[in-house]
Amino acid sequence: MNMADGVQKHPYHLVDPSPWPALGAIGALLLAFGAALGMHPDMLGTHVEAIVKVVEWWIVAPGFLIIFAVMFWWWSDVIVESRKYHTTVVQLGLRYGMILFIASEVLFFAAFFWAFFDSALYPGAPEPGKRARALAGVPSCARVPPPCLPDGDEGCRSTSIREPSSSERRSSTLLDRSSATLFREAE
Repeated sequence: MNMADGVQKHPYHLVDPSPWPALGAIGALLLAFGAALGMHPDMLGTHVEAIVKVVEWWIVAPGFLIIFAVMFWWWSDVIVESRKYHTTVVQLGLRYGMILFIASEVLFFAAFFWAFFDSALYPGAPEPGKRARALAGVPSCARVPPPCLPDGDEGCRSTSIREPSSSERRSSTLLDRSSATLFREAE
């Protein structure tokens, strides 16, 4: 048997060429161009401006129609292909791919919001490495930031991070202590 026989010799699904990505791109281009004309009807001159003012926001309709048609036909092709070509190996790969995609999104947003809240809670703080040394190894999330005090026209005074005390520097079991003990020692 050779490849011309049409027999699949592997458990994977190789997708056939499709017109839908190109048509979807044309629909997106028409939609964007129609939206730009709708917002700025005078961008192509006074003759086009008169036409755009007559049709108003219907100028985006061709782009929407093409995009919705592409969505319908492309998804119907995907459904037909899934019933015909998706073996258990392909289904497992799709499942793993979706799980990894969702996990990467969760981690991205966790990192993004972590950085946002860190910079919002400690606006004048040094880099994380210097902050960890200044806080004697205690993570910054274990401490409560001091309140922002008004200082005339300067708005809020920048908060400085205190240097660790000599007992904190000497202690080898600092990380084993509870945060309540650390706060009592700091007072």
